[in-house]
Amino acid sequence: MALSRSSVLTLVVGALALSDTDIVNITNFPQCGYPNCVTSDQLTPSHLGCTTPQLTVGCLCSEAPTPLSCYGSGPSDQNNCWYELEDWFSGACGGMVPVIQANTLPECVQKCVFDYLSTSGCKSDTRNCFCALATAPTVTAVGNCYNQNCTSKMAYSFSAASWQDDTCKLGQAATYDQASYDAYIKKVHDTRIGVTVISVLFFFVIVVWGCSVAERESGAGASIIAVACVILLIILVPVYTAL
Repeated sequence: MALSRSSVLTLVVGALALSDTDIVNITNFPQCGYPNCVTSDQLTPSHLGCTTPQLTVGCLCSEAPTPLSCYGSGPSDQNNCWYELEDWFSGACGGMVPVIQANTLPECVQKCVFDYLSTSGCKSDTRNCFCALATAPTVTAVGNCYNQNCTSKMAYSFSAASWQDDTCKLGQAATYDQASYDAYIKKVHDTRIGVTVISVLFFFVIVVWGCSVAERESGAGASIIAVACVILLIILVPVYTAL
């Protein structure tokens, strides 16, 4: 089943809509994960943080952040058990599978993060699969995505560790404030253009002056032009590296 990254799909099985209060049938839970999840009682409502006496659709599919964490590991090239668990979950929830919401990430990092999920074995962007990946390597990878694709001066506004923690423990990270990031980028862009234009105009004025001096004293004229070049670099290099 193809899963969307946009919004949680409607709870529909055939023509029948599932209700949050419907009881989940765990007798058909994949045998490869049965001992870890069912026999061990890790799929009980109390263990998942729900208050219902029985495992309901609402508990499994909405309230529990990572119900498939009971399996103990994520996708693997060694066996297909994880994918069987995700197929079962999708069926039990009628297609209502929580996914990683793109708007909880800065736009500059989204493609890199979702590519990482894909190369890590997640066939879709489900929260179950993302949170089943080893925490430390995942946080490092997301952090690297940010460092490689986003401006370093806005790094304080996004924490890969906090984002991963909120997604897997709370069930959803807050929507990222993309407007503030975009405003900062525009400010940096405008500042660079303004400083560059003024600096280049000043440089040409000095060069013209240096050329006129060189007609009388070649050494003095060359020195003036050299100083102008140094000043231009002193002004522009920080503007394009520090901002």
